[in-house]
Amino acid sequence: MSNKKLLIGIVSLAIILLTVGLIANISSYKKTTKKEDAPANKNKLVCEQKKSDYSIKITSNLENNEVSNIEILITDNSKNMSSTMGIIQYYASMVGSKYSSIDNKTTIVLTDETKKQYNDLKNIKNMFSDYSTAKKYYEADEYTCK
Repeated sequence: MSNKKLLIGIVSLAIILLTVGLIANISSYKKTTKKEDAPANKNKLVCEQKKSDYSIKITSNLENNEVSNIEILITDNSKNMSSTMGIIQYYASMVGSKYSSIDNKTTIVLTDETKKQYNDLKNIKNMFSDYSTAKKYYEADEYTCK
């Protein structure tokens, strides 16, 4: 009878140890997964939109979870490079913007000065907002964001 009690005690202890180990691993897994799902440090938001004749890549740099400046890279692959002319003219003509073009690629940088001058425009207000608002704004306009 004492061998049976000893065996039952050992099995019970083993089950308890395994259960505690599994619970600890599950808790650890959940914490790690949550951290990996969220952006590590929201210093940058990159959103892209690809169409048949052009692509746009917008990189928003953030400070204290607010967009501080925006770089827009526009690549025009159309025959006469007219697909993106309106977009380029719109952003390049803004106060505080800087742009350069090489071949079919145009880079436009929107600065804090642009934000101050055009903060009453809905698109500029959304683009220069916090990480989540800017991301939602771009995704609603069919951009893919990281």
